[in-house]
Amino acid sequence: MLKNRINRRTILHGAITLAGTLAAFQIGSAKTQAQPKRKGILFAVDLQNGFLTTPESKAVVPKVVDNANQFHQVWVTRFFNRNPNFSRQVNWNEMVSGPETELSPILTPVVNKTFDKPSYSSVSRTLLRALRRKGITTVAIAGGDTDACVMATALGLFDAGFETF
Repeated sequence: MLKNRINRRTILHGAITLAGTLAAFQIGSAKTQAQPKRKGILFAVDLQNGFLTTPESKAVVPKVVDNANQFHQVWVTRFFNRNPNFSRQVNWNEMVSGPETELSPILTPVVNKTFDKPSYSSVSRTLLRALRRKGITTVAIAGGDTDACVMATALGLFDAGFETF
């Protein structure tokens, strides 16, 4: 394990408050002549039972649900550990199948679309095609492991030209 880890509580606090902050922007509802209307989604990364093991991580899910109506849609990812690097390089063999890979039952009622992924980043050709096909221009990203999968996804979407939060 890495000895110099970023303070996870601080990172989680940022993720927890992200959805509330974005609600203030009212993504997708601003009607001004200066700016074109943005069509935004809330993209929840890996809010699965196996990752929701602390009070801080569990607190992210209700924040996402409470703010879901501020967005055009809520899309989510599910991580499945099928990348041999996780086992070989970091000796991590969890999140392969079963109840730990299922989405939080609190989250599922607001989910419009689900993407499965085998790595840190959620960005794939399938995801990018879906975003562009739906005319999505803005993606607000939320999740518990902001120093890993959430960050990888945010950077990938930013690099692909999406407005990201």
